[in-house]
Parts: sequence; C-alpha cells; structure tokens
Amino acid sequence: LGGKETELACVDLASGARVWRAKNVPHDKLDMRRPVFVGAAAFLGEHEFVVGTAYAELRFYDARASRRPVHEVAGAVDRGARALATLRDGTVLVGDMTGDVRAYDARTRAMTRRFAGPSGSVRELAAHPDRAGLFAACSLDRHVYVWDAAGKTQAPVATVYCKQRLRSFLW
Repeated sequence: LGGKETELACVDLASGARVWRAKNVPHDKLDMRRPVFVGAAAFLGEHEFVVGTAYAELRFYDARASRRPVHEVAGAVDRGARALATLRDGTVLVGDMTGDVRAYDARTRAMTRRFAGPSGSVRELAAHPDRAGLFAACSLDRHVYVWDAAGKTQAPVATVYCKQRLRSFLW
C-alpha cells in the first residue's frame, strides 16, 4: 500500500496487521524533505520489491536489509510511473503517464529497452502467467498492447481496440 504522502507498507491480508513499512528517503542536498507519491509497486521476490513514484523515480527495496531503498533510479521515466510489472528473468517493466513502456534490469538497475505503442497514459502492465517474456499493457488510448520482451522488435506483437477506457485487465 502507498500513495500521496504515504510511504510503501506491506500488510498481512489475513490479520490486517502491517508487516513492513518503508522509511522516507533521505533529504536532498539542500536538506529539504523529498515528497512521497507511490504510483505503482511490484514484487521482485519474497523480500524484494520495486516502487515507481509520481516523481519519475524507481526505488528498489530489500525488506531484509533496510527500510530505506537499497537503490534509486532518478529520471527512470519521463513522467510519473503509473504501472509496474516484473518478468521471470528479473526484468522490471515501467509504464508512465506519457505512454512510455520501458524495461529495466533488476540486477544492474539499467534501462535495457523501450517499447513503442501507447499514446495515452499506461494504466496496467501484466506479465503472461505461462509464456515467459510475453506481457501486455492497457492505456487511456483504449488499446491493449501485447509485446514479446524476448523479441527483437520494439513494436507490439498484437494490439486490440476496446470501446471503454481501460484501467486494468487480467490475462
């Protein structure tokens, strides 16, 4: 859970108790408080997760190590991150408010690819449960885009137009 001025917190759904809560990042070089706005979050493993902020940052957390991010990528997207997903090979997919979909390597924290397609804000990213490397995104341009991360092209493999503005979808 997280949001505007609310740092990320993990909650046990069975008991409703908060299991883990992130600390705010340190102050900037002018000793001013950095604002918090969690836009999206995704699990990388059992104790590791990544958070995309509305201030175009990616924060990588390890719950075993610290309550603060173990690594930050400033300027990871052009505008705020709205959707995150992870692939089996450790790739983090980030969708932002301008329609960009980018892939980051979770180990090196470097951008590996940028995928073409959406012209509206990306609202949801999801990896296919069975086929490795296949993922999809829906955006406010009323399209669902499907890409193959293992493929050589940045263009979508398939595109489906929907009559409604989509906020979410399931495989």
